[in-house]
Amino acid sequence: MKAHRAAVFAMAMVASNAFASGHLVVENAWIRNAPPGTAMMAGYGVLHNVGDAPVTVTGAESADFGSASLHKSTNSNGMEHMQALGDITIAPGQRVTFAPGGNHIMLMQPKKELRLDESVPIHIVTKDADSTVGIFVVRDAAP
Repeated sequence: MKAHRAAVFAMAMVASNAFASGHLVVENAWIRNAPPGTAMMAGYGVLHNVGDAPVTVTGAESADFGSASLHKSTNSNGMEHMQALGDITIAPGQRVTFAPGGNHIMLMQPKKELRLDESVPIHIVTKDADSTVGIFVVRDAAP
């Protein structure tokens, strides 16, 4: 009888963990407005995990750009540097901010001229299938 209860308990725990999932929401998403012909732009906002399990972000994609990638700006001895971020694991309830001078989505080779207030979908790629699309608005400054 004890073995049966232990087996039922173990199965219940596995089942409850199987339904735990992260859920990513993109908040305050924007792209800095740039002059026509600009080959590189940057996207900002907040990635918020509103689910009950960690989410690992592995990159970004957008049909409106030749490439999109996650980067971080740093200042070392007065020199600005950029480096790829790699995977970002966001715990349940945690937010990761993308803002000028820090984390950002590097958007290369725009496929069209983007106008002020235009909405641009950017797919936030995650390790599992539960990824999301954020709608980024072209703005002169943060919302």
